[in-house]
Amino acid sequence: MSGLLAVGVVGCGQHEAAAPTPDAGASATNATAGAVAGLKQVAADAGQEIARQAEVVKKQAQGVIDQVKTLIAEKKYDEALGLFKKLGEIKLTPEQQKLVDDLKAQVQKLVAAQATKALTDEAAKAAGNLLPK
Repeated sequence: MSGLLAVGVVGCGQHEAAAPTPDAGASATNATAGAVAGLKQVAADAGQEIARQAEVVKKQAQGVIDQVKTLIAEKKYDEALGLFKKLGEIKLTPEQQKLVDDLKAQVQKLVAAQATKALTDEAAKAAGNLLPK
């Protein structure tokens, strides 16, 4: 009798895995397809949001570039140079970056020309004061 009891105890510890039903496989496939579709939608939404934010930044940069142009036209070179710092913090398109580089070079030339003219004017005035009247 003890031999039968031992077999009974060992047999109780073993469980057979239930065979998956055909419906369980289809449900898993449907769940996976649903998750993939959801992830694709999230990715599409994220892509649209990134594109929208990039357009906002592009417009913001263009606004600052337009301000720089206005300041150059008004001969407010120091203020224009100050805006280049702000433009350095904004992600510019390659076209915008080239325009900013060109504008910066233009402002630097104008500032140098303005300084040279001021020095020349002061030198002429000083020389004029040295001449007898």
